[in-house]
Amino acid sequence: MSARAASLTGTWAVGRYTATLTAGPNDDGMVTAVCEWLPHMPRTLTPREKEDYQSGLAAFATELGQMARQPNPSSTP
Repeated sequence: MSARAASLTGTWAVGRYTATLTAGPNDDGMVTAVCEWLPHMPRTLTPREKEDYQSGLAAFATELGQMARQPNPSSTP
C-alpha cells in the first residue's frame, strides 16, 4: 500500500465529547471522510465546543494536506 492510499485518522477533544475523523481514498480514488463521536453524536455544540471542533478539524486538514504532498514511494525510481 502506498502512502497515498493510506487513511489518516485524527482524534481530538470537543468539550465533553471526543471526535474521531478518518479520511482516505475510496475505490474510485476520491477522498472520503467519516466523523465518529463519543460517547454519542451531539445534537448541538456550545460556542466553546464549536471552537474545539474547528481547531481540531483545522489541525487534521493541515496534516491531511501534508500527507497529500508527500511523494508517492512507488512512483520514485
